[in-house]
Amino acid sequence: MKIRIHDKSLVYDFNIIYYYVAFDKQLSSTFGDIKSFENFMAENHPDINFGDVPAKYAKHLEELQAEASKGVYKDEYGNTSLYCFICGDTLCSSFSYVGIYEKLSDFISSQKSVNDGYVYTFLAHNWSFDWGNNGAYKIKYWYDKDKGGDAYKIRAFKDKVLFEQGNGLIHSMIVSDNYYIHYEGKQKE
Repeated sequence: MKIRIHDKSLVYDFNIIYYYVAFDKQLSSTFGDIKSFENFMAENHPDINFGDVPAKYAKHLEELQAEASKGVYKDEYGNTSLYCFICGDTLCSSFSYVGIYEKLSDFISSQKSVNDGYVYTFLAHNWSFDWGNNGAYKIKYWYDKDKGGDAYKIRAFKDKVLFEQGNGLIHSMIVSDNYYIHYEGKQKE
């Protein structure tokens, strides 16, 4: 957004810069005002909590407009951006490029370490586990795609298996690199 300084040919340039990761590259998009950014978020990320982004934006815009109406130009406000990215289910923001980039890098590295060794996800309505004949954990599961309802997710990693509820909470976990998962049919007998 360009805010013209009263009685001068100078402007304050205020934008929202949104960072995201696609195809393992960190990218960004620039929005000239809060309305276009809110429209983007409503269309693409309707479930994300805006956090304090609108309040930060409104406060800084008010400061810039007050200075501009007085005819005052401050170099530090000449080109200002509110940087943000999605962190979990919330929009994280900062006026500091360095600060937001540190947070984004930390978030990306933690996500990679959480998913390190991921193999596959199985949907299940029921499961059981026991020791197999070969000393490995034997995980049996039942799943009926026609049944509907919330299925659990059995997430297999190289060294663990997570049993996740439909709302994302972990129900159980087996820590082992010696296991196998076997489909047993639609209904548990």
